Amino acid sequence: MSAALAAILGALVLLAVLLVIAIATWTGYRNTVDLLRQKAEIMVSAAVDQLRIHLDVAERQGQFVADSIGRGESDPRDVDSFYALLAGSLAATPQITAIAFVAHDLTVTAAERDQATVIPVFARLAEDPHWQSYVAEAGRAGRAYWTRPVWRDEYGAAQLTRRHPVYRNGQFRGFVNVEVGVPSLSALIGNLESDFGLNAFILADRRYVVAHPVLQFGFPGLTRWRPMPEIRETGDPVLMSIWDRRLHNTRVSRLLATDTGHAIDVGDDSYVFVYRRDDRYGGDWLIGTYLEASDVLKEIERLFQAIVACAAVIAFALLLAVWLGRRISRPVRLLAEQSRRVRNLDFDNTQAVPGSYIKELDEAAAAFNQMVEGLRERQLIRDLFGKYVPREIVSTLLRDKGRLDPQSVDATVLFVDIADFTRLSESLQPQQVVDTLNAYFAAVCEIIEQQGGIVTQFQGDAIVAVFNLPLPVDGHARRAVEAGIRIRARVARDRFVGRCLRCRIGINTGPVVAGNVGARDRLHYTVHGDTVNVAARLDDLNKALGTSLLISASTKDRIGPDWVALRPMGETRIRGKREAVRVYEIPADAVIAAKHGGGGD
Repeated sequence: MSAALAAILGALVLLAVLLVIAIATWTGYRNTVDLLRQKAEIMVSAAVDQLRIHLDVAERQGQFVADSIGRGESDPRDVDSFYALLAGSLAATPQITAIAFVAHDLTVTAAERDQATVIPVFARLAEDPHWQSYVAEAGRAGRAYWTRPVWRDEYGAAQLTRRHPVYRNGQFRGFVNVEVGVPSLSALIGNLESDFGLNAFILADRRYVVAHPVLQFGFPGLTRWRPMPEIRETGDPVLMSIWDRRLHNTRVSRLLATDTGHAIDVGDDSYVFVYRRDDRYGGDWLIGTYLEASDVLKEIERLFQAIVACAAVIAFALLLAVWLGRRISRPVRLLAEQSRRVRNLDFDNTQAVPGSYIKELDEAAAAFNQMVEGLRERQLIRDLFGKYVPREIVSTLLRDKGRLDPQSVDATVLFVDIADFTRLSESLQPQQVVDTLNAYFAAVCEIIEQQGGIVTQFQGDAIVAVFNLPLPVDGHARRAVEAGIRIRARVARDRFVGRCLRCRIGINTGPVVAGNVGARDRLHYTVHGDTVNVAARLDDLNKALGTSLLISASTKDRIGPDWVALRPMGETRIRGKREAVRVYEIPADAVIAAKHGGGGD
């Protein structure tokens, strides 16, 4: 162990040297990559800021006009005064090409920019279905909004449109329509491109080009039905390849460590795209830029070569330290892993821990393996016996090393069997009988165990359960009665392998003797006594009385007078007893009035 620690200490010293070199190299690499990414992100941020400044001014101007109309300060019917307001808006915001008020009756009062001249327009659009839909849309919107770019023949270019609904005295009066020329956006990012030396663009729906330097002075072939060109029409080979997955450079994209961009290879060069989404202006816009990454990638390659060279110098020492560390840590890790499985009682998947050349680890592995074998045997005994003997009895046997002394205590015994089982079994195949019984037994045993009872015997189609043995159960009479009520309801409600069954239940409380009986090498845990016999007779008495759940007077006295509805059935003579037994029926519609507690048991 001492030798191993000495070797590990030496390896750690070498590792520290490597880490110093690696950190210095990594810092240089990260600085280079970060500068590349930050340059592009600054460009994109500047483009976003300029775009918002450019369009937000138009938004505010449109809102000003809409508010002026809504407050009654301006009246579109006063043509001269209203034209002056619109002309002032055009003069204050050069990016606006036209501003108009479209009344709800489709009367349009507008001012349009023709080079340096403002042209007044007054028209009625009642016959134009497009404007009819625009008015209806603005009335429904209830707030200002941008629309997708539309083509205007008057300007020979696409226009971005901002619509401001106007309300006066709570009634919709129309909307203010503000138009901004799309070519002005290309001029905007063109100025940024010259400042940063990067290639900027704005895309819509990842397919159409809203802004690009080549669009500053128009683009041929655009129409009302195709107001913006597609990426493939720009003539920019890099931008045209932006979404070509065949050209995607995964390695460079990972180096960028950003989810707002990616890299592609075009010819022999690599290009990095950085972009940002913006949906404020009537569509899914992508504002971005790209730059050539070849020079930066060469620097990155040299940084990696330096790391490889430094690693090669101490590779042998590190490999030796790693080998030795693995030899030591492997049994430790395996011991920890197997210990977790033992903690979770997962003995089936617990493996033996191999020995080690190190004395302390070898002794620990041997001790662990012996412990697992003992626990596995104990678990096997518990699981095996648990299928034939109640689990509580198994736990008691293991705790007391096989001894299980007879007990004489007050307990409640429950008998339950299937009504008309003989007739049912005659109509079924043997396997069907077994499957039906197994499904029935599983449901009944689940309820008994939930109420704290244990099943001591299966007698054909009957089950014998006892409450308060071998471990004490508070309120055992009530628990037994509640179990009987639940069993009857469950059997009446469910189908067992597709078959409907009825059951009969008898419950009695009194002194019983519990213990192991049988031959010397074959024992069976069961309960005996007059209490058990009476419970069995009550179960059978259901046939004669036409009932399904009978309890004795001793059980009735233990559960209290008002806990559950009871119907007296009188005194009945039971075979094997001299004195008559007072019997009570629990009707099928009986409801338990209180939870466990009290009852004198």
